[in-house]
Amino acid sequence: MGVDLPRVAFLSSRPAHGGSQEMLLQLAAGHAARGGHAHVLAPGAFEILERARARGLPATALPLHEGLAAYGGALVRMPRWKLALRALRGGPPFVVRLAAWLRRERIDVLYVAEARAGLLALPSARLVRVPLLLHAQGGPADAALRLTRAVVLRADRVLAVSEAVREDLHARLPTLDRGRTAVMYNGLPDQPPPPPRPPADEVVALFLGRLSPEKGVHHLLDAVARLSPGAAGRLRLDVVGADPEGRYAAWLAERATQLGVADRVRFLGFRDDVPARLAACDLVVCPSVEDEVVPLPGGAVHVQWREGFCLAAAEAMRTGRAVVASDTYGLREVVDHGHTGLRVPVGDVDALADALEVLVADPSRRVAFGQAGRRRFVERFTLDGMLDAFERELAGMTGR
Repeated sequence: MGVDLPRVAFLSSRPAHGGSQEMLLQLAAGHAARGGHAHVLAPGAFEILERARARGLPATALPLHEGLAAYGGALVRMPRWKLALRALRGGPPFVVRLAAWLRRERIDVLYVAEARAGLLALPSARLVRVPLLLHAQGGPADAALRLTRAVVLRADRVLAVSEAVREDLHARLPTLDRGRTAVMYNGLPDQPPPPPRPPADEVVALFLGRLSPEKGVHHLLDAVARLSPGAAGRLRLDVVGADPEGRYAAWLAERATQLGVADRVRFLGFRDDVPARLAACDLVVCPSVEDEVVPLPGGAVHVQWREGFCLAAAEAMRTGRAVVASDTYGLREVVDHGHTGLRVPVGDVDALADALEVLVADPSRRVAFGQAGRRRFVERFTLDGMLDAFERELAGMTGR
């Protein structure tokens, strides 16, 4: 593409690194590689800034008042009066600071990776007449949507990671203009897949992702505990991912012991060798939940979650591995049931155990699912495809 591409600022407000931050970095690096200007922002010295600099991208921290630094549930549960007071104290300086930065850097589009990031980005963008592009990675819980609905309704463009996310937003926000929303699937860099693992006595299942209750790893442990003796003797589960708070991971380890499956489950924590972990597995499990209460130590957590896409499923398909996934929201568009893997009802431990039984017993089916998944990845979920869609959106917003 030509060199006169829009100058884009990419803003994330999540302190920990996750799927939405990885997609932000992929988009920013891809836009820069195609000749555009990309600059990564965060309201503090967040992990994403170091990751951006490691990829050769300019990155800047615009510190936010510490009273507004709460994220996720802590922000949603905050009393409205307290949130309003903190916003009055810390919001205006950040809005002015960001607006001045946008003008100084001659930014054409401000991309925000989460609606929460748009709470203060929207007034800044309006001050200097910079269009705001919101990337909707999942369907927010009702309380979170009440907090961020103004951002969704007033963003110049809303890109959803799946049709499920787009339709969910329109269903819950009937006044949201369909002409301002579109679907852009997440994409990953393509790379040659490793060969299928040869049939062996041990079958390796892999969970890959953030260790938090909405990802449903507790149901996966329960399913492993319910396997028949034959399947149980063959299956090993590797759990790869970090827990930002630590409570869920500790509870999972204790639960594995209580269920008698600790000798078949390895909690590997954060790993920087994810491609090797994928190559060393036979199947990937994505057991996301929707609405349930998880009894964590120190207090139960009410999970309300809508899995917008699930990068782990796409990574599995890129690698040519079969997928077992919850039949929920965006995962229905990623995993083609009976073709690239198996989908099971959300929270149905027996159905999840049955799916694992089927794939443990049938290596040819695992290979067939993996090969079909690889083809589906190439058709729908590559980084080049995502970047093409992103550049079209930028052109539509700026005329460049």
